[in-house]
Amino acid sequence: MMKRLIYLLAVILLASGCSSEIAVEDPTPKPGPKLQGTIEMEVPGGGFRQTRALTDTDEHRITTVEVLVFKKPNATTPDDNATFAYRATTTLINGSAAVKSFKAALIPAASNLQQLVVFANPGTAVTSALAGFTPNTTTKGQAMNAIVMNRTAAWNSTGGSFDPLPMWGETAFVTITSASDIPASVSLLRGVARIDVKVATTAENDFKLSGVWLYN
Repeated sequence: MMKRLIYLLAVILLASGCSSEIAVEDPTPKPGPKLQGTIEMEVPGGGFRQTRALTDTDEHRITTVEVLVFKKPNATTPDDNATFAYRATTTLINGSAAVKSFKAALIPAASNLQQLVVFANPGTAVTSALAGFTPNTTTKGQAMNAIVMNRTAAWNSTGGSFDPLPMWGETAFVTITSASDIPASVSLLRGVARIDVKVATTAENDFKLSGVWLYN
């Protein structure tokens, strides 16, 4: 009886030892291959009078691009309630003064509508805010409120060392399942207001403009 008991115990231990080697499939879905698309950025201000400090080409200059992707389940969901999905990998492409392009790597998703929010020359505003974003939880409204470019000093607009003007824009919400679904273009708005102040021709000889103040 004792020998039989020892034998059964050995069988149980052997079975439990073998069971730990059984491969368990990871239930977490793996994202499929990313889609590559080229998107044109329509830069504002083309054809308008340039500032005294920057040339027309300088005003349109783009040196960096950040793209955040937001998603929502259907068209009836308010845009601000869409949730942050991911930060897309981008590659800037040189273009004409008024039109620039970039390549973006996007994740296809048939079950959601996706929107690309594009930031040109954002400095560290986007990367700093990203630290507080939680995918599938942070709403677009919360994310946009968190992206702030603080500037207390005068804007650096000196020659070749100037700071490129920040701009931003967004695409419509679309379903992206193939490269052909990726929006072809996005119109940008300046994050810095430009106000032209001009003395009337009749007063040019008698009036000298020494400073301008703007109150909001």
